[in-house]
Amino acid sequence: METSNMTIGELTAQMVVEAKRLGFSEATIWRYWMPKIEMVAKYYREQGLCVYAPRCHERISPGT
Repeated sequence: METSNMTIGELTAQMVVEAKRLGFSEATIWRYWMPKIEMVAKYYREQGLCVYAPRCHERISPGT
């Protein structure tokens, strides 16, 4: 995945593409991953952020 800034929509779409590339089934992606991905998107919306920046992730999840 890219490490540059991208919109939350681009980020979630790229996560789905990457999951498919890794061989995850559509059912797994939509049943288990998408609800969690939507929680991340909701967090960003609630924070007033529409662009994902890697440095922001480092602030909320240090060391990952």
